[in-house]
Amino acid sequence: MSFQDYLAYRKEGTKKKISEHYTVFDVVNSATAIAKKIDNRPTAQNITNATALAKNVLEKIPFPFRINCWLRNAVLNKAVGGVPTSQHQSAQAIDITPTKDALELDRKSVV
Repeated sequence: MSFQDYLAYRKEGTKKKISEHYTVFDVVNSATAIAKKIDNRPTAQNITNATALAKNVLEKIPFPFRINCWLRNAVLNKAVGGVPTSQHQSAQAIDITPTKDALELDRKSVV
């Protein structure tokens, strides 16, 4: 499989839902993978893990956020300086950042 195959898989992933609001694209999307031409396609177990994380955690977060990192295969994990035991490699970890809207909501609740 070529890197172009990964790009096609990534694009097609926008149509493959793993939960109400998340798709395979969200799982595999990585600016570093694109920049370094790393094929970050998931295994079937990665998708199972990501689906559980999306349904049991992400769908329950009560504020808007941006996904920074979800799945990182071993090559991508090494490229970003991840630890060898990172749960990103099995799609059991996700890094998120609250969006501006979430930060505004938080500020309003403090005032």
